[in-house]
Amino acid sequence: MNNFQQFFGRVGLFTIVAYLCSGIVYGQNDTNKNRLDYHFSWDGKSSILKVELFYHTHNADSTVFVFGNPNPGGLTNIFDILVNPGIDHGDSLSVNTSDRKLVVRHNTQGVKKLNYEIDGTPVLDPKRARPNEAFRPSIAPGFFYSLGYNLFMDVADSTFTDVTFVWDSWPEQMPYFVSLDPEAKPGHRQMVAHAERNGVLIQMNQNLQRKKYDINKIPTYLITSKSGDGNDMQQGMDSLVARFIPGIREFWQDYDFKFYFLSMIPLLTEVPSTMTGIGLNNGFGTRYSGPLDTEKMVTIAHEISHSWIGVRMGIKSKTMENTWFSEGFNDYIAIYNLVRSGLFDQTAFLNYVNKEILRPHYTNPENKTPADSIEMNFWKNKNFEKIPYHRGFIYALYLDHQIRLATNSKKGLRDFLLILYNQNGKSKEKVLTVADFIEALSAFLPKEQIELEVKNYMHDGQLLDFRKIKLINSFLVNYDDQVPQISFSGKSDFSSFYK
Repeated sequence: MNNFQQFFGRVGLFTIVAYLCSGIVYGQNDTNKNRLDYHFSWDGKSSILKVELFYHTHNADSTVFVFGNPNPGGLTNIFDILVNPGIDHGDSLSVNTSDRKLVVRHNTQGVKKLNYEIDGTPVLDPKRARPNEAFRPSIAPGFFYSLGYNLFMDVADSTFTDVTFVWDSWPEQMPYFVSLDPEAKPGHRQMVAHAERNGVLIQMNQNLQRKKYDINKIPTYLITSKSGDGNDMQQGMDSLVARFIPGIREFWQDYDFKFYFLSMIPLLTEVPSTMTGIGLNNGFGTRYSGPLDTEKMVTIAHEISHSWIGVRMGIKSKTMENTWFSEGFNDYIAIYNLVRSGLFDQTAFLNYVNKEILRPHYTNPENKTPADSIEMNFWKNKNFEKIPYHRGFIYALYLDHQIRLATNSKKGLRDFLLILYNQNGKSKEKVLTVADFIEALSAFLPKEQIELEVKNYMHDGQLLDFRKIKLINSFLVNYDDQVPQISFSGKSDFSSFYK
């Protein structure tokens, strides 16, 4: 139970009324009417981040804020980290804990301030180390790590289009990183569109270290830690950065990056070797334990690949019904480019496809779960968590072969994705529809066939039967106890398939 609950009990709604002298003068007169201006303070020793949020009332009777996003990581109690909310200027504040809402009712108009604290005490639970430390703010002596998901407020007033943040006080000698500008200092105000605030990553860490590369004339930053396996991780990343990143940019024919970053920070919780990550604008963030190995290389490649599938191009979903594209197709393209860049050979590819995708999926007792029923169990059961990844990967692999067969190997999945990306992904909309996917793919395969496959295999959860599916020459499929296993005959050059 946090301080918030101790003071107010478990009642879902309470009200604070603050009366202050009308003569008080704000120091934030530069607050733009369309901005939410955040000011952060942290002493580098405690687990508490102090936040002051300045905003305009827009002549409204009230402003409604929502704190925390429980969906990423399944953080159902995320609102508990918000403590000691306060207001001024004679307004009143109502807090509804069940809806994570703070409602400020205005008695006067103009610039207002909402202040609160975030208790980032790390939750060191080995069973939930990855979601807790990836999505929940972690604040400890000498360590600060937070994504925007559970740092910034959502607001019902759509006229707030931008968010700014700046540090008013911080441990001045502590290394700092913010994903919006890798060269920025804490005292430099940053601005991001309100709709993109969740994708901000902020770190302050006494062991933080960075290495800068010049890849395709694009500044590329590797952010690691001196603690744990951090030094080994930094050294081991050289070949991945130097070979995979240029290769996947060439795959997409896209070099439109002001900069790029890779953040890999050890978990605070002691757990066996693992890694989790999230793709962000111009980079990604991961938390991990243990040395760099094949599993982590795949995860890193997956997160880099998200710069296109997932960040710049995704299919609209109400829940997680189309995550097969943003995760599964993305995973296939990551492996595709590991082979293409020479980091995966034939053996590594087949091991991954057979042992990490086909066998786990076809033996998964939940593998026929409809796509719109996955989200409710996604963070509770790994059987559900893996379905979109496996289902989408298998369909991408299947389509790659079907396009090659239909075009006499002149075209492949890459050609389809480039059409989809150039027609839709580069637009400011960023979110596609299933209809966009089908329309682009119909340049290679019958439209009616695609519509039926997406419905049956991606949405309804039917399994692809590879006994009835033809693959291109040299790729063979055998079934082992109802599980398809792919092999390569060696009659042609394996690497030529993934050029």
